[in-house]
Amino acid sequence: MPFAYTNQEINFARLLSSPSGARDLLERWQEQQYIYLGIYPYRMNPADINAELGRIRSGGYPPWAFLTGFFMFPPISSTLTRFYHVFLNLISLGILSRFAYQLGLPFGRMAAYFFVFTSLAISSNCTTLNNGQYGLIVNALLIIVYWLLQANKNYLAGVFMGIALVKPNISAPYLLSLVIKRKFKTVILAFVYIISATFAIAHTTRLNFEKVIGSFLNQIKYVADDGVSSINIIMKFGISTEITLVLLTTIGLVLGIVIFQKLQHTSLLTLFACAAVIGRVFTYHRPYDDLMLVFLLLALLSLAFSYPSRLNIIIVSLVGLTLWLPLSIQNLASPYWSIFQNTIWLIALVYLLVNSWERENNADD
Repeated sequence: MPFAYTNQEINFARLLSSPSGARDLLERWQEQQYIYLGIYPYRMNPADINAELGRIRSGGYPPWAFLTGFFMFPPISSTLTRFYHVFLNLISLGILSRFAYQLGLPFGRMAAYFFVFTSLAISSNCTTLNNGQYGLIVNALLIIVYWLLQANKNYLAGVFMGIALVKPNISAPYLLSLVIKRKFKTVILAFVYIISATFAIAHTTRLNFEKVIGSFLNQIKYVADDGVSSINIIMKFGISTEITLVLLTTIGLVLGIVIFQKLQHTSLLTLFACAAVIGRVFTYHRPYDDLMLVFLLLALLSLAFSYPSRLNIIIVSLVGLTLWLPLSIQNLASPYWSIFQNTIWLIALVYLLVNSWERENNADD
C-alpha cells in the first residue's frame, strides 16, 4: 500500500506536466472547447474542424456530460485545466478521506485512520490521475449524494446525482439504491437534470434532441470494445458487442432489482457497495474505474470491525488485494487477473448480502 501513496504523488505530477499524461483529460477538454464553439464534438462535418483544436478522435460520453463540462472544463487553456483538475481531485480525495474517517470512527480513532489509509491506497486512484480521468470526482459526488440522503435533503441529492451521471457507467447503478430506498424525489430530480442538460446542449449545438441521443447511442459501441470487464470476457467467445451489452445490461438490472428488493431495510452503504459491484462487473470499464469499489471495501471493513471473525478478515483482505496492487503488477497476470478480480468481487458481494440478510432476520426474531 505505501507504493500507492508514492504513485499518487508521481501521477499528480504527470497530470500537471507530462506530455504523455492526462490524455483523457485533454480529450475531454478538446471536446468541451467545441461545445463552446457551438459544435457537437461527436457529430462534426469536416468544415467544423478547428485548426487549433484538431479532429476529435474520442467519444462515448453522454450529451448531458457537456453541461457538467461547463464546470469541469471552463473556457481556459489546457495547461490551466491540468492545474484545475489537480485542485478538483485533491478536494475529491479530501471528501473520500472524510467519508472513510466517519465510517471508521465508531470503532475508534485508529480504526478511522485505517479506513482512510486503505481507501486512499486503491491503486486505480493513481491510474485515474495519470490518465486524467475523473472517477475520483464522480466518487466524491456520490459520497455527497450519500451524505445528503442521510440528512434527508432529497432534492439537493437529486441534483448531485444528476451531475454524477457525467460518467453513467460508474454512477447509474446507484439509481437502483435510491429506488429501493424510495428516494423517488431524488431519482426524478436526477432525470430532470440530465434531460434538461441534454436539451441545453442540443440547443447550444443547434442539433435536435433525437440526433444528440442517436449520436450517444452510436458511441456506446466505440467505448465497449476495449474495456476490462465481463463485457470483454464474453466478447472473447465471439459474441457481438451489441448482444453482449444487451445481455449484461439485462442481467445486471434483473440481478440488481432482485438483490435490492431483499435489502429494503439494509444500510445505504451496503446498497452503494452492491451498486458498485454490479456497475463494475456488468458494464463497460477500464482498470482506472476500479476505484468505484471503494464502497464495497468500506462496507466490508465495517463488517470486519463490527464482527471480527477470521472469514470476515479474509474476505476484506482479498478485496483489498484486488484493489491495492499496482496496475503494473496486475498486468503481469493479464487476462487472468481480470477474471480473478470479478470473481472475488462477486463472492464478496454475495458474502456481504448474506451477512446483511442474517442480521436483518436476527433483528426480526
